Amino acid sequence: MKSTRPILLQPTRLFLAFLLWLAVLLAAGPAVAQDQPGNIAMGKRFALNVCAECHFVTEDQEGLVRADAPTFDDVANMPSTTQLSLRVFLMSPHARRQMPNLVLSEQQMDDVIAYILSMRRE
Repeated sequence: MKSTRPILLQPTRLFLAFLLWLAVLLAAGPAVAQDQPGNIAMGKRFALNVCAECHFVTEDQEGLVRADAPTFDDVANMPSTTQLSLRVFLMSPHARRQMPNLVLSEQQMDDVIAYILSMRRE
């Protein structure tokens, strides 16, 4: 008997499709347009309020953070970091990571992405 489950409910196929899409995205790397619609200052404020518990979000941040959490500067300067790759990461479940599954508004996401990308060294 054939399965009547919709394709969207078949987790293996969905996961493989996502991995393929992510591989193509990462291969594009910096070639993807970097139009930044967010507000850098608001993104920094959000990051300090929400992300700084685990990540260093500024160079002058003091206090303890998780040793396995990358700094925002490190994330910004990864060759694969683009506006799109950050958006995909922030919207994806983080089951295998110690990071919580955040639910950000579009504006919050735009702001955080703009802040992270503002840290990118040329």
